[in-house]
Amino acid sequence: MLDAPGRAPLSRSDCAALARARAVEAARWGLARGDVLAWAVADRAATAAATIVLPAAATLAPLPADAPGASAGPLLARLRPKALAIDAGASAAWRIAAERLGIAIVEVAPVPDAPAGAFDWTLAQPAVSLDRAPTLAPSVAYVCTTSGTTGRPKLVPLSHRQVAWTSRAVAARLAVGPADRSAVLTPLHLANGMRTALLMPAIAGATVEILGEADVAALEITLRAGRVTFVSTAFTIMRDLVARSRHTVRYPSLRFLRPASGALGASEIGRLESTFGVPVVAGLATTETGVITQQGLPPAPRIAGALGTPLGCEIRLLDESGDEVAQGEVGEVHVRGPQVFAGYLDDPALDALVFADGWYRPGDLARFGDGGELRLVGRTREMINRGGEKIAPVEIDDALRELPGVVDGAGFGMPHATLGEEVGAAVVVGPGASFDADDVLARLRARLGARRAPKRVWRVDALPRTASGKFRRGDLAERYGLPAAVAEGADDATPLAAALAALWAYVFGLDAWPAGASFASQGGDAERARALADAARGVFGAALDPDWRPDAETTPDTMARALECALARGPGTRDDV
Repeated sequence: MLDAPGRAPLSRSDCAALARARAVEAARWGLARGDVLAWAVADRAATAAATIVLPAAATLAPLPADAPGASAGPLLARLRPKALAIDAGASAAWRIAAERLGIAIVEVAPVPDAPAGAFDWTLAQPAVSLDRAPTLAPSVAYVCTTSGTTGRPKLVPLSHRQVAWTSRAVAARLAVGPADRSAVLTPLHLANGMRTALLMPAIAGATVEILGEADVAALEITLRAGRVTFVSTAFTIMRDLVARSRHTVRYPSLRFLRPASGALGASEIGRLESTFGVPVVAGLATTETGVITQQGLPPAPRIAGALGTPLGCEIRLLDESGDEVAQGEVGEVHVRGPQVFAGYLDDPALDALVFADGWYRPGDLARFGDGGELRLVGRTREMINRGGEKIAPVEIDDALRELPGVVDGAGFGMPHATLGEEVGAAVVVGPGASFDADDVLARLRARLGARRAPKRVWRVDALPRTASGKFRRGDLAERYGLPAAVAEGADDATPLAAALAALWAYVFGLDAWPAGASFASQGGDAERARALADAARGVFGAALDPDWRPDAETTPDTMARALECALARGPGTRDDV
């Protein structure tokens, strides 16, 4: 059932015995179903086993083992766990934060020479948290943390029933059963690594091989050994896999590949299929819903670049007036069905935004093709509004990656003095490839048309991404948007930026905000950061994340761009595809 290089496999009976033993120990410490157990353990095999067995004893909240120090305390405070599980002897940010918050600490250690994933644990530091009453319903199996592309991470409770239903539905669509073996390379605290790559095959009776995070070399070894029948992993890893294979490769055991956490272009899917000789099946999912559309295996029809048909749920596409769009037209995705979560852990205001009449709004724009497959167009909050014309940056991403020598690219909106927004782009160029901005822009105009093509393009070393590989598109707009706006002739600050400068001056007790001054340069601190966020929400009515905080370099101009995005964006968080 669970395997790892150099370890004996953990069988289903071993897994059941581990679940019983750890449940008895957890109960002795005061942990029960509905109590949150935060898990920030580095050993991937132990984490995989814990993900499978511990929800029988408590609600598991998987976390990255290497969290930045500044985020550990606030996240634990929001989760309110009875205990935190960390590596034995670890003295990282998680331990420090737990001690400050009075949270019990459980130390975890893999068992040497035991099957993959077997672990021991001890209650290393009891604390007052163990006296806390359960904070969640016993039906909640996990609390997942989104990767936070739009602000602070969102906390998503997932029920036992929801996870089991989604796993079985995906397994049925992809014919996954006891003869299969999945290779897991993605982080296990993220939705795709935890659910589609690990829990789905485990529930279907298949074997799961735990590899190092993003270890493509290890994946190639297991593929050559004929041990893997399918891989569901981040699209960035898929790109790396095909880039390492300079000729056609055939692995007799491999049945299909499933890119996740983002989309591949049609040409990239074509290269994967021609290189490995197996179908590449795409789907659409979120942390909040699990998989909602999924392509099937041959002989089921598949359209390159599409995301399959609904998986046991209802999907409707609505226009800005709330009316359903006609076949083939673009609308905002609404979904309801057994895989949809019931609401966030601690954010009723966000619940009100993402649910409409019982339908969940993930914040995606899409259209249905003639064959019933969903095709993603973009995110509501990422659409570029160029003088009233809505431009999906996804189509710019695809066009950029088709250019010779470009290995990655992204389009984004830049502030513009008269149009509101103009189109910009950033590209990553492969080793030895040349870069001519004028040539890139000319090729894009030929493909996209003059109005929809980027007006400026930057060469960058890497695109800003989350841990799961998704673009932080807003980071590109913030980094390159202001110089572009100035170059387009925006000599004066926008009305919003000017209003914010006055607001900043009021919060800081100044007569006027100094031109070009940053938050830190005027003595900004946590109290003023909270005051700015509260005042901006009150004055402008923008749905800034409740935990939004300026950093040292933030200015009224950069906050204005964040507010503009907040005013234009739609709700929802897409963390797994």
